[in-house]
Amino acid sequence: MNLLWLAGWAMTAAQAVCPPPPGQPEANGFARGWPSSAPQPSEAALRLNLDAAALYKQRNYKAAAAKYRQADDIDPQFLAPRLNLAGLLVRQDKHAEAAAVLKTLLHDGFVPWHQQAREATDLAALWARQSETQLTAAVASAAAGWGADVMQGVLMLSRLKPPIRLAPQDGPLPLFPQQEIVSWNPRTGRFLQVTSHNGRVLAFVRAKAGNTVVFVTADKLWRVKGQLVHFEGVAVHVLELPTMQALPPQRIAGLVKQIRIGFDAKSNPKAIVTPPAGPASVVVGQGSGAPVERKPPRLAPAVLLTIAGANPTTVKLTDKPCPLVLADDYKRAPPAPRVRPRRGGPLVLPSRFGLGLAGLPLAGLEPPK
Repeated sequence: MNLLWLAGWAMTAAQAVCPPPPGQPEANGFARGWPSSAPQPSEAALRLNLDAAALYKQRNYKAAAAKYRQADDIDPQFLAPRLNLAGLLVRQDKHAEAAAVLKTLLHDGFVPWHQQAREATDLAALWARQSETQLTAAVASAAAGWGADVMQGVLMLSRLKPPIRLAPQDGPLPLFPQQEIVSWNPRTGRFLQVTSHNGRVLAFVRAKAGNTVVFVTADKLWRVKGQLVHFEGVAVHVLELPTMQALPPQRIAGLVKQIRIGFDAKSNPKAIVTPPAGPASVVVGQGSGAPVERKPPRLAPAVLLTIAGANPTTVKLTDKPCPLVLADDYKRAPPAPRVRPRRGGPLVLPSRFGLGLAGLPLAGLEPPK
């Protein structure tokens, strides 16, 4: 079992309070983030968003905009209507109004909505006018604010949706565990999304200083003679939390048996990659041209990812006046950490599909027998 000690970076002594009951809303109404580790939009907001999309296709823009706004009012945590509204306004050449909507979207849900807004075809004309709409400054400000809030919390790996089961046959199997890193704030009980990598994050480690995260994604698992044995399409990523900037990923060629990620004595992110045959290699730095070392260093903190997933982890928050101990409980269905505050009994963090402190077991991806 890994033991990670998280001290001053998690929260300041003045801010720290014992965690509220899971999912308890804040007294001042809207607060960005989710009350649980996986978002669940209201049915009414989902229906209004679909109705608005149908009206948009019919070019009934006024009625569509009204329904998008109504959906946003009903469930301000569900941000898809806001993205759609910005695209509708761009279609009407209302660039200033669209930019204002997009800025609130970035503030309230920088991850994953910044990436989705960048990829949205309807918003291409708006991004082309960044200078006149001041979107460049808005993105930087939203990223910094999001990163500051993320750094106040404990990072975890959450299944945001039900994982897609692996196919039962041998060979390469597409991997869709629906897992992303999230940040849980013990002061508010809310979760913020940290990564957006098509739900393929398998394990992560946070630096002792709290400002950098190294994590692993993979595209496929290999089954041989009925047994899962290798990963394929593995990539090592590094994310700087203060700016929410990701460095170029290091993609690992070939098959991988296991991979240990962490930080060396100089706080450099590294990954020790073990292939099915032959010696392990050490990936240093980021990007396709990153050097590779042959002598594995000692990594601390570190997490080992095998074909079974990441091992259970314990996290200790040492700040006063409310120190906490969090421990993975893989025996629960779905898995979720237990939290032991100084006062009161233990509680289990809300988890619809699975939540872990550094990773999750992959056994849940197997098809039922």
